[in-house]
Amino acid sequence: MIVNARMYSVTPEVADLWDALLRCLTARAGVAASVIRHAPPAPIEALWERDDIAAALMCGLAFARTAAPWPLPLAAIVPAPERYGGRACYMSDLVVRRESASRTVEDLHGGRIGLTVPGSQSGCYAALEFLGGTARFAGTVGPLVTPREAVRAVAEGRADVAPVDAFALDLMRAHAPELVDAVRVIATTPSRPSPLFVASAGTPPPIVAAWRRVLGEAHEHKEAACLMRALLVRRFVAVEREDYATLATRAASVDRAGDAAAAWRDARP
Repeated sequence: MIVNARMYSVTPEVADLWDALLRCLTARAGVAASVIRHAPPAPIEALWERDDIAAALMCGLAFARTAAPWPLPLAAIVPAPERYGGRACYMSDLVVRRESASRTVEDLHGGRIGLTVPGSQSGCYAALEFLGGTARFAGTVGPLVTPREAVRAVAEGRADVAPVDAFALDLMRAHAPELVDAVRVIATTPSRPSPLFVASAGTPPPIVAAWRRVLGEAHEHKEAACLMRALLVRRFVAVEREDYATLATRAASVDRAGDAAAAWRDARP
């Protein structure tokens, strides 16, 4: 079986920290599993479709929209920074170039919005819902695939604004501030349930139970807690599939309005 934290491996250093945490938790779970990277440009969706996942981070919207057989929820991230309020939530920061004249989202009219991938909550749907679709924009830049590339597209002037997973942005600020020095946050979307660790459907119950246990106890274990502090994770908490239903409902509203289809129809690299 495999374990993976591709979603928040925003730099090589951060990827190493996640790998170390997952190796620690794998040993504590007593599960035979290998830590893999599955790095870009490999599609992250291909990772989530695997049938041998012991524990892998998954986008909450992708989790909510997956058809049966469903991935099994293990635990969600509770980010450590104060703005998350000690809850298993996150949001998207809308970033512009630091020297941009834009001060509010209304100032973005006629610009270009950068998006990550069509099915992303933080890199697509959160912004489309918050901004009321793509009508205000002259074009869409994408797919940019990762939060890091979304930041880069804005910094390089290829996009005028981009939604960036706020927790990913916090990790970049903490471990590679030079990546985000050229951008600033102009607005932040409402909070939504945070990404979660899942196991493949059909994973034996003892393995699922072991991973739920070690994730829930991780903040109490010295080695794991040290790595979690470096990764800005306060703890992991149990979640249910129903906790993410609102993401699918909201995304369906965006789809009915045609905003997501319009964004990707006109997208360019």
